[in-house]
Amino acid sequence: MVDVLERGGIDIHFRAEELDRLMDKAEKTGNRIVAGLITAALINAVGELVSAQPENWRNWPKTLFTAGIGGVGALGVYLALTSRHRK
Repeated sequence: MVDVLERGGIDIHFRAEELDRLMDKAEKTGNRIVAGLITAALINAVGELVSAQPENWRNWPKTLFTAGIGGVGALGVYLALTSRHRK
């Protein structure tokens, strides 16, 4: 290894196509992590609200629950669809 460095070092070549593919994978992974964290936070928030006021949560507007369940469902579908391995 020292001989290589003494003769001028090493050359590293990157292909833009390979980097683009790698960056796409990293971006998709980041999006999935964020969606998973938001889903977990929504589930946790609904659980906390219901457990903090177990006698009152039935009186809350159905729109609140519909929006929460819809949001969790949409993010869950996104996570399920993007978890398929593509070659």
